[in-house]
Amino acid sequence: QFEAVLPAAEQALLELCHEATMEYPTVGRIAIFHVLGESIVGKINKIICVSSSSWQEASSCVQFIMDELNQQRVPIWKKEINSSSSSSNKNNNKRA
Repeated sequence: QFEAVLPAAEQALLELCHEATMEYPTVGRIAIFHVLGESIVGKINKIICVSSSSWQEASSCVQFIMDELNQQRVPIWKKEINSSSSSSNKNNNKRA
């Protein structure tokens, strides 16, 4: 299960998109979708779309965004629920 403070998460995603377009100048548009709420292990929980006149830069841009998301720049929390019905929260925001 994923939880977020929407205004902060949206702002962090906008900043990330801006950074990515500065890093990869041929990139025109970026769309990022991240699941909130329940999610099944092994299912897709984020989608990143990038438009560019260069497929190499588009691919590099997607990798850049994934790396930044994996470095936990966006305030989205993952609540893990195990088989014994206990749960724990993982804070994906290093800035907090």
